Amino acid sequence: MRGWTRIKAFAANVRELNLDVSVSFARNFLEIPEWVKPYLEIGFFRVDSRPVHSRLMEIRLLTEHDAEAWWQLRLLGLTTDPVSFAESADEHRKKTMQEVRTFFRACSPENFVVGSFEGRELVAMAGFYRERHDKFRHKGTIWSVYVRQESRGKGIAKALLSEIIRRVRLIEGIEQINLIVSATQPVAKRVYSSLGFKHYGTEPRSLKIGDTYIDDELMVLYL
Repeated sequence: MRGWTRIKAFAANVRELNLDVSVSFARNFLEIPEWVKPYLEIGFFRVDSRPVHSRLMEIRLLTEHDAEAWWQLRLLGLTTDPVSFAESADEHRKKTMQEVRTFFRACSPENFVVGSFEGRELVAMAGFYRERHDKFRHKGTIWSVYVRQESRGKGIAKALLSEIIRRVRLIEGIEQINLIVSATQPVAKRVYSSLGFKHYGTEPRSLKIGDTYIDDELMVLYL
């Protein structure tokens, strides 16, 4: 019983960090007590094979309670990485917090945003929506994929996308997931390709930022 008592205490500490006990831990077990590792190995907690990092990470659906954190993170992305978004920072600043909360309240299993948290801080996001027209209902689109600069290189984007794909596979009638990636973003394209997305076309001069044109590459994952 001593081991079980210690496990419950450890789980309670995890919850105090606003994490779930089933959260995937890094394979190197950094910040995880030595006595917990045997239970990880036998599957008591789920272990993930993503690249190691030193902080516990939680991936979950965002809700209206995350509206402000999402608004701030998206603004950061629009400001620092404008080629990755169709929307401009100025357009985003016009959105009121009430509008953002309303958007999240309207989310559903077919229209949602997932986020990655390090501790209590939102550090990455990605969204999905199913097409509305009857003839397009077999398709969905991933949008607004962004990981803040200091959190990159930890496998977070791939983990976010994997969670979206897992959820989409549960939706009846969805046969493919589409996405658009800037031709200037080879790292992002490699992440998508590693998950099975295939390039099927290019839209020249898709974006115009100032006097600069940006091509977009079109990718699809068949489920």
